Amino acid sequence: MRIDNIFDLFDIKNDAAISDLMQRRKISKQNGIIINNELSERHLAVYLRGPGQGGEQSMHKHTHYEIVCVMQGHCLYETTGGTSEIQSSTIIFNSNIRSHTLKNESSDFKALVTAFTPAIAEKTLSAPYENTNQENPNILEPFFRNDETYKNILRLEEKPFTRVLILFFQLAHVYNHSGDAPGDTTILLHKLFNSALAAASYEYTLAAPKTAASLLSVKSRALQKIVLYIEDNYEKDISLDELARTANTSKYTLSKAFQKLTGIGLFDYINRRRIEKAKFLLQTSSLNITAVSIQTGFNSVSYFNLAFKKNTGVSPGEYRGKAGKPGS
Repeated sequence: MRIDNIFDLFDIKNDAAISDLMQRRKISKQNGIIINNELSERHLAVYLRGPGQGGEQSMHKHTHYEIVCVMQGHCLYETTGGTSEIQSSTIIFNSNIRSHTLKNESSDFKALVTAFTPAIAEKTLSAPYENTNQENPNILEPFFRNDETYKNILRLEEKPFTRVLILFFQLAHVYNHSGDAPGDTTILLHKLFNSALAAASYEYTLAAPKTAASLLSVKSRALQKIVLYIEDNYEKDISLDELARTANTSKYTLSKAFQKLTGIGLFDYINRRRIEKAKFLLQTSSLNITAVSIQTGFNSVSYFNLAFKKNTGVSPGEYRGKAGKPGS
């Protein structure tokens, strides 16, 4: 099936539609970290990207994960590990720990981007197959693995790529029309997302080289487990002892490995996730600063104020004022 036919099938017919969708994105940047504020509510955001519409040409990280399905044209994908040329029928898996950028897109470049937090993938990750003791395949492996033979870029033939793309387009279709549907579509969106993610993971298991040297390292698996644990518990008080038990390692080894693999300290990472949620509450609720700090896992208002200003450059009250939301 041609890409144009898929666009027609889902009522997306021209580049104007891409521009309209891009204008709806709620994107901001603090200290080199890209924040997608739509994710705070649904843990999911889907949009189309055309040439020059990324809005960020320098190296950056996300607070979320990202699946980029390049449907048409070509571009360069740059990470701290080097630069790769990206053609159509390619899927890029970006985690929240890897600095990267897309640049030099061709004039016909089109990509479908799905941004998500690990929380909505966690049940699929941990649920065993029915009536067996076998665990599901590690569907976040493509985001963490980065070695000589695989660098989070999956190049597919047209047919398998189209099979995956149709599922992501179905997700995009429901996502972009969810305001028109009766009732809450969040559960449906999460089910569609997990189906699309599982399909992409399946094609990865078929296409990506699997050798003893290229399998996800033990340290990276421990990191993935910690990232998922933080996503599920960042609103609570988290101790280093607790995290070390989760990763089945010592506190020293965990702290050192996390810093080496992500480039930031473990509790800096936790605070970054908490502050992302705090920003959402400051923008959308009338909770006072103390209540926001409690709901985002900070055990004191003074520490919350310091951490918030360190990450955003302004105090929580100043941030709320800029957002036009009253409260203190």
